[in-house]
Amino acid sequence: MQSVEDGRLHLTRRFRGLTLEQATGYLEGLGGERTEDDPIEGDDWQAHLSTRIVPVGPSVRLTELTVTWTGSADSSSGSS
Repeated sequence: MQSVEDGRLHLTRRFRGLTLEQATGYLEGLGGERTEDDPIEGDDWQAHLSTRIVPVGPSVRLTELTVTWTGSADSSSGSS
């Protein structure tokens, strides 16, 4: 899901097979820093991470990681 409000880009993506620690490490590699609260904050952006257990079939459950990123619409230029 993607939207732009007041010049801010809001982007939500869900991943399976990616751990919270891996996502946090990736975002820190992009210049983000952990805060005491939930978000990881970078230059003019922040990302909220959350996980939940989702069914994949009648007996299999996986952890799904949701990343909700908010930043300047300009800071996404060049990305696809």
